[in-house]
Amino acid sequence: MKRHHQILTGILAIQVILAIVVFWPKSAVVGESQPIFPGLEADDIVALTIEDNEGESITLRKVNDAWVLPEADDYPAQADKITPLLEKIAGLTTRRLVTRTEASHKRLQVAADDFVRRIDFEATDGTKHTLYLGSSPSYGATHFRVEGRNETFLTNEITTWQTNATAASWIDTTYL
Repeated sequence: MKRHHQILTGILAIQVILAIVVFWPKSAVVGESQPIFPGLEADDIVALTIEDNEGESITLRKVNDAWVLPEADDYPAQADKITPLLEKIAGLTTRRLVTRTEASHKRLQVAADDFVRRIDFEATDGTKHTLYLGSSPSYGATHFRVEGRNETFLTNEITTWQTNATAASWIDTTYL
């Protein structure tokens, strides 16, 4: 009987060690954080189109170092509202990976046909990028994905309310 208890105690010890190894918390970050758009600076972005999930969209373009609304006869836009957004876009990183599967895109609202915001932008070298902003799991955090990639990330740098698709968000609305 004593031998029987020793065997069971040994098996229990092995199970405890195995449970510790399997369930020990691992870092959520695999590898180092990389920029989403390597080499891109805020000053490199010359055109920006923001579309929301209700079909509203706004296009902003840099003309002679000034931001304008080309669809409104080059009405001047406020660079002090646009530049911080461009800095946030250029500064996005791979630090907080949420998923690598395309099946999660609709649930996180970063799919090509189901998004909260879609931001199309063009750099000075002519390259075009599309960024999808999706659901917000907590205050100040937003899921995002770059078109052509399955990885979806979480960021605190940019939110959907900072990327309105209405002209009033990007121009001086003061009437004199």
